[in-house]
Amino acid sequence: MKRKHYFFIGFLFGIIIFLLSIGSLLVAKNEPVKADAIVILMGDLEERGKFAADLYNRKYGNKIFIATPSSYKKDFLNKYGIHVEDDIDVMKKLLINLGVGQNDIYCLDQITENTIGEARVLLDHLHNDTSIKSVLVATSSYHSARAKHIFNSYAKSKNNEIEVCVPLNKYSTYNFKYWFYSKKDIQITFLESTKWLVYILYYQWTL
Repeated sequence: MKRKHYFFIGFLFGIIIFLLSIGSLLVAKNEPVKADAIVILMGDLEERGKFAADLYNRKYGNKIFIATPSSYKKDFLNKYGIHVEDDIDVMKKLLINLGVGQNDIYCLDQITENTIGEARVLLDHLHNDTSIKSVLVATSSYHSARAKHIFNSYAKSKNNEIEVCVPLNKYSTYNFKYWFYSKKDIQITFLESTKWLVYILYYQWTL
C-alpha cells in the first residue's frame, strides 16, 4: 500500500511540474540571426509588427514578407462595394510607421487560414527566389515553438533548403515562466496547448 501511495504522490507531483512548465514548452528561446528575409505570421498585429520592424531596423533582414490571413477585404468589396482594411493593410502601415521601407514590404495574395497555410505560401514563394536562403519568422512568443516546428517540417517535406530561425519575441507580453498568474496568459496557454494537440493528432499529416 505504501508503494502505491508513494507512486501516486510522485505521479501527481510530476503532473504538477509538467503543467507549470507548459509555458516554457510553448516558447522557442532562440536568439535572432542575420537572414535574407523576415516573414511575419499574422495574429497579434502590434507585438509581431514591432518585433519584425525591430529586426529590420537592426539589420537582421532587409525584406519583409506577409501572407494574407483573410478574405474579408475582398468580400466586402464584392458584396457591398465598400473598401475596408485587412489585417495585412494595418500591418503594412504599422511597419512603415516603425521605419520599414515601403519597398521592402512584400504582401502575398494567397489566402492562408492557419500557420501551416502561412508556411506553405511563404516558403513556396521564397523558394523560387534564389537570393533567399534563410528567413527569420516574427511571431508571438507563445506561438514560436509550434511555428518553428511547422516551418521546419514543411521545408523538410518539400526538400526546401531555406534555413528557418524563430527568435524569441521580446515585445510579447506572454509570461511563459509564470503564465498561471494571469488570466490572459492562462487562456493563451490553454488555447496554444490545444492547437499543439490538434496539430499532433491531425494537421502534421497534412504537410
